[in-house]
Amino acid sequence: MKTVATDSKTKILQAALTLFEKNGYTGTSVNDILSLAELTKGSFYHYFQSKEDLLYEIHEVFIKNELHKAQEIYTDQSLTNKEKLRKLIHLLWDSIDKYKENFAVFFKEYKYVKNHEKFQETREKRDQIANIFIRVIEDGIKTGEFKPH
Repeated sequence: MKTVATDSKTKILQAALTLFEKNGYTGTSVNDILSLAELTKGSFYHYFQSKEDLLYEIHEVFIKNELHKAQEIYTDQSLTNKEKLRKLIHLLWDSIDKYKENFAVFFKEYKYVKNHEKFQETREKRDQIANIFIRVIEDGIKTGEFKPH
């Protein structure tokens, strides 16, 4: 998320990410975020209902991208299971590198989330990604590409 913000939502996300990483979730107010983003409260509440929603979105940016790409790799019939596993591992490392601030901020600040039901969808997406890894390995065992120990 180190790109230059071009729209209000992206500016808010980038400002929040910067401030959450620097000051923590509880040490950052919506006003702090808006000051850094140079936006008004109206802009914030147009996109987010609360600071918690903003924290949720910070992780969603990461997880949605990860899941979509993992599904593409898994369904690519031109790849062997070894190639799929290699690509999935590279995807994971590349995504963590690209979204390291999102990843770090979310897991550091998640303890402050009160609405855990909202994050159930995020947990389900993480589970889907894990299941793709599992299916690739199971498929590779079935085809003899991987040997179980």
